[in-house]
Amino acid sequence: MKIDNRKLDLHLARQCKVISDLRTVTSSQTLTRIRQGDNIKPATLGRIAKALCVDPMELVEDEAR
Repeated sequence: MKIDNRKLDLHLARQCKVISDLRTVTSSQTLTRIRQGDNIKPATLGRIAKALCVDPMELVEDEAR
């Protein structure tokens, strides 16, 4: 699964947070991989979504049409 960085940034902004605030739920290395557009595990997506109080589907990239 890939997280849409634009969506992630919007949710972070809504809560006045920065990406480094997510280090409490995942590693810096994983956060770097997210920024690079790499796939992450569903459990990681779940932890990030929970930390931002959003549904995981609000963070994933839209499928290519």
